[in-house]
Amino acid sequence: MKHAPLLRYSAITSALMVTLAISACGGGGGSSSTSSSGSSNLTVSGVAATGAALSGATVTVKCAAGTGSATSNTDGSYTVTVSGGSLPCMLEASSGGTTLHSVVTGTGSSATANITPLTELMVAQLTGADPTTYMSSVDVSTLSSTITDTKLSTARTEVVNILTHAGIDTSGLPSDLVGGTLQAAVNGSGGNAYDQALDALASTLTSAGSQLSTLTSTVASSSAASTNTTSSSADSGVSALAPELLLKPAAGGCDALRAADYWAVFSNRTGGAAVQKFRVSIEAGNAAITFFTSADTSTLADTSRTLTSNGTCRFTSSSGDDIVVSPAGIVAGHSSANEAFVAVPVQSHTLDELTGNWNIIAGDTADTGSGDTGWIYGYGTMTITGTGYEQFTQGCWFDTTTSPTCTNLDDVARSLQRPITLSSDGTFTNHSANDTTDGGPWQDRFFVYKTGKGDYFAISANIGTPGGSGDGSLGYATKVRTLSLPALSSVSSNWNISFNWTSSLVPAAIDAVSHTITAVDPNTSSFTRLTGTTGTSATHPETLSINTPANFNGFTFRDYVASAPVNGGGTTVVRKGYFLKTGSSGVTVVLQPYQDGTKPAKIVVSVTQPAS
Repeated sequence: MKHAPLLRYSAITSALMVTLAISACGGGGGSSSTSSSGSSNLTVSGVAATGAALSGATVTVKCAAGTGSATSNTDGSYTVTVSGGSLPCMLEASSGGTTLHSVVTGTGSSATANITPLTELMVAQLTGADPTTYMSSVDVSTLSSTITDTKLSTARTEVVNILTHAGIDTSGLPSDLVGGTLQAAVNGSGGNAYDQALDALASTLTSAGSQLSTLTSTVASSSAASTNTTSSSADSGVSALAPELLLKPAAGGCDALRAADYWAVFSNRTGGAAVQKFRVSIEAGNAAITFFTSADTSTLADTSRTLTSNGTCRFTSSSGDDIVVSPAGIVAGHSSANEAFVAVPVQSHTLDELTGNWNIIAGDTADTGSGDTGWIYGYGTMTITGTGYEQFTQGCWFDTTTSPTCTNLDDVARSLQRPITLSSDGTFTNHSANDTTDGGPWQDRFFVYKTGKGDYFAISANIGTPGGSGDGSLGYATKVRTLSLPALSSVSSNWNISFNWTSSLVPAAIDAVSHTITAVDPNTSSFTRLTGTTGTSATHPETLSINTPANFNGFTFRDYVASAPVNGGGTTVVRKGYFLKTGSSGVTVVLQPYQDGTKPAKIVVSVTQPAS
């Protein structure tokens, strides 16, 4: 962020699993298959289980060539014969109210495919779609490219990571969840390690108040294979929480606050102190926050701050912090030390995930050649390349807190490439290019969170400058997505945390604001809303344009109005604002430039209030 802030910015398998002489009653259950005269048969067998064996389930197989079905045995085993069949295949096991899916690949005339909640999650991760919908509508000609050994291995890794983050013992799981050994529990008899992991998943879901269906839908939505490109991702049954958080205990009065570790970036701090890590613990619904002794160690401090509910997803800590939580589990607040902070759950990410275009709003100290004085701030778009560099492709910077004029990035600024380094702790840094025009050496640190609906939100802090260990510069970013207009008459409520760049980043108290959409104009890509403090009748209109300024998809613009009418009488000033809505994270960051001599530049972190 230096020079210009946004410039860098399973036990043994039972005999039931051995190869059997296949008859028309395959696997002991009634079997039928498509007919293909003179063609060889494909045999698919395995175990269907949820922890307990899935007995009497209808098992349906749909392959690249051929289909077939059978009924599972008491122990969950099944065998399906597919006449003229060829791999890969999709599978579905249905019994009562339980329906699970799996996939299998290979090249031979037989294959093993377990059907479990874990393979259900793998199918969601692999396809980026609801498994039931995918099974019913799949074009079998695409199976060979969708179901490959490499993609199955990646999907397994992602699913096991979710379980591991939830504290489920995955050490006994086979390397192949589809074809590995699975012995299901029957009539109280214990199953093998694979089966016990299924039991642990079911127990964890219950303890967390979550459902497998929600977890599955959320895994699909957050998968890289998902084709969802909407700005709000308001899919039915999909949580805004990351999949791993759905397996964590929730705080009383706030389903979005889960027991997990978080990275936090604070205003009004410099260098490493601007970055903090904390742990949220929850016992019997009661939440507490314990800070690590430093951001990069695993040692927790001796004291913790208990949280007291102050309404849905708003808390007061025992130290006097005012804390709010977005529906996606992002924590923000006004600390007792008069600092603003935003915190995201700890996750790990790869360079492939980060690659692409990001919109960003940030503030930075201004480089004058003789030291850092004052603040500059702006909005822009940065590109993270697959080769590990960050480069700004466009941007606009307000170079002084006493002027509303915005200056576009010049060609030199856009040509600079800043190297990116990924860390094992899930964070990444970028630093100044090896160029004297880049104001270095400096280093920024980024903390990235991917929501359950597939949106990315990043927070950053400057941790190194030419003259010291960091200067307090902050940034907020999200991957570029084209915004859509809100629904007419829709209502939303937000908590706003704001701070002026000329007041050493000291925030004002959190306020609550409500909005009602009163007009939508597709022709001008704009909408009008009535805005007012929550709980009051005094509202005023304001008009906003989406994907504006021009070429800045993902930003929303509100122009300055000197005298907007207030319901009930009088007028109010509507400040110019550049809004960065970070998808389903529930956080919108607003940059308000200098205005009329009385209002210095301001950043507002607006957090969506979850439904009560």
